[in-house]
Amino acid sequence: MATGIDLAVDTSALTAILLGEPEAADLLSVLAAAARIGLCAPNRTEFLLVIQSWLGDVGVERAKRLLAMQRIDVVRNGQFEPRASSQICSIAIGPGSSCAARSI
Repeated sequence: MATGIDLAVDTSALTAILLGEPEAADLLSVLAAAARIGLCAPNRTEFLLVIQSWLGDVGVERAKRLLAMQRIDVVRNGQFEPRASSQICSIAIGPGSSCAARSI
């Protein structure tokens, strides 16, 4: 059964939040405004591995808390069904990068 979500979030956006990148506040605002947020299962694994490489086991626990606090649903293969108003929240980390949520 497909899951309808309003926002698909990726590893880069979540990593930027936990690492305190300049875009973190904007990203949190985008997450707070979404009714239902989805993160695909492989990206959840990637997110936890990236955070562990930066912040260790404490960072992984923080990452899991972030996912729970923001009510981010893990979407498994075949469950994703974007709504007409769905957005993707993705950023590029580095000089000159910016936060952008865009409709799909």
